[in-house]
Amino acid sequence: MNLSGQEVVGGVTALVEATVNAVRIDADTFYPEAELARILDVSPVTLARTRWKGDGIPFCKYGRRILYRGADIITALKGSRRRSTSDEPRSDCGSE
Repeated sequence: MNLSGQEVVGGVTALVEATVNAVRIDADTFYPEAELARILDVSPVTLARTRWKGDGIPFCKYGRRILYRGADIITALKGSRRRSTSDEPRSDCGSE
């Protein structure tokens, strides 16, 4: 996963774009469940499970289709940054 910040807000670099598995995530694009699963290298079942539990990436439902907004994907990636598996999530992706 390669994350890059492009804006400085309050001294912290804000993430405005992300590249995951060599795929750029655009904040203004909606991604179908199957495409997001491929990008994140997880199964669609994993995404469905996180939706059911209520702790996954926010989503939109259009009929039977599940869509994820790029901005929400980026926010979720920012909030999942850790230095160790025992760490609490950090929200400072893009800055060291």
